[in-house]
Amino acid sequence: MASKVTAPAGAYQGLEEAGLRKFLGIRYAAAPIGAARFQPPQPCEKAEEVIDATQYGNRHFQVNWPEEVLTGLEWQGEESEDSLFLNVFAPEHCDEPKAVLVWIHGGAFMCGSGNDYDASRIVRDNDVVVVTINYRLGIFGFLNLTSLGSDYAGSANLGIQDQVAALTWVRHNIGAFGGDASNVTIWGESAGAASVLSLMGTPAAEGLFHKAIVFSGGETLAPATDQLAQIKPVLGCDSDQACLEQLLAMPAEELSQLQQQSGIYVGPSLDGVVVTRPTCEAIQDGGSAGIPVIAGSCRDEGSFLGPSFMPTQEIGIAMVWALSMSIGRDDGASYREFLQAEVGDDVQAQIIRAWFDTFRASAVRVAATAAAHGAGGWVYNFEVETDHELGITHFADVPFTFNWMEVGNPGLFVHPPTEINKQLAEQWSRTMMAFAKTGDPNGEGLPEWPQYQEDNYECLWLSQEPKLVSNPDGDMLEIYKVL
Repeated sequence: MASKVTAPAGAYQGLEEAGLRKFLGIRYAAAPIGAARFQPPQPCEKAEEVIDATQYGNRHFQVNWPEEVLTGLEWQGEESEDSLFLNVFAPEHCDEPKAVLVWIHGGAFMCGSGNDYDASRIVRDNDVVVVTINYRLGIFGFLNLTSLGSDYAGSANLGIQDQVAALTWVRHNIGAFGGDASNVTIWGESAGAASVLSLMGTPAAEGLFHKAIVFSGGETLAPATDQLAQIKPVLGCDSDQACLEQLLAMPAEELSQLQQQSGIYVGPSLDGVVVTRPTCEAIQDGGSAGIPVIAGSCRDEGSFLGPSFMPTQEIGIAMVWALSMSIGRDDGASYREFLQAEVGDDVQAQIIRAWFDTFRASAVRVAATAAAHGAGGWVYNFEVETDHELGITHFADVPFTFNWMEVGNPGLFVHPPTEINKQLAEQWSRTMMAFAKTGDPNGEGLPEWPQYQEDNYECLWLSQEPKLVSNPDGDMLEIYKVL
């Protein structure tokens, strides 16, 4: 059955299911192709005709998905450089404005898509509006070209600028779909969670969201690097300008692969133009002081990330050094000393532990800062056992959050749909939705969840018997720079 909505950006023909409306493949910014490559997102012109919103839009080019992630997954949407689309899931009836959640997908800023996150269940069960977005990935979204002059200021964070553009579209249009533009929560996992933390330090995003949920995210702490220095030898050019000319002329498929060939890092940076402050500083300075935050991590975060993103011993060692500096927000020496004593010389064991501590350090730092200086901060530990060889690994909390237990949504590390897991998923997703509605995660069916404050640093231990645990991180809070 069809469903039609008329918004300021245009009229959209979507789909209607039992208790749910879907509007898929909505363009929120003009196509960043041709001369618009490496440029900030631009608004779309309002369409005069009714826009077909019954099919997913393009997903961005995917780079470097580990092979085990690909097994059994069915991607929605074609891969393309033209990927600035979003999807809206809304209740069938919206007699009054509903809380809005904007999901930012993960994938190491190299892969993934908002198309792959079906929000139908949580919308039906919780009477909220959910938006899932795509944004520029990899070299398209995070290539630092500032050496070429003011025309490329902010180029190192184009992917973050895309997210701001999506939030701006939500601000102006979501009311037509039944959403409350004054009650918007940004939430995400992995790269999506890192994006949430970056947006909290992005002046252009202020006022576009009101709450934040962070599943396994790392803070943006490092400045933009000179990626062109790594790219020029691969392209065989001797100047930044000559390099740019080649980059603009390359077919999108070739440009996508250049990222792997050159080995450049892609992801947000403290460029001083788009992302101007780390999250904790933004909260302390007042820019994000009004944003309540939920943050947490999974018990075995690194069991998937460590082996997947360590192609060589040298890269593994370099990654441990880079992660160690973000964990302690210093030169990393104290953390590497701890790591040596904890796991010895095994580089893979080091990187597995370092990935866990990266996400854990950011979660507790941001939540503690928000509890002390902002609108409130809460921390969770995801500890629900799986039957997967990687344990409770990275992404394990996402199926619970979207409550995919009943539908058996295809995806990695989905827990078996036992009765207790179904109950836990329903409770956990309801708790997240309660936070989105009110700014308070305390909800029916879970223990009282106090803020993460210095008197005891209580965390919600989400296991098959959820409970509160006082400071489960112990002395690591000193290394994390919380104590």
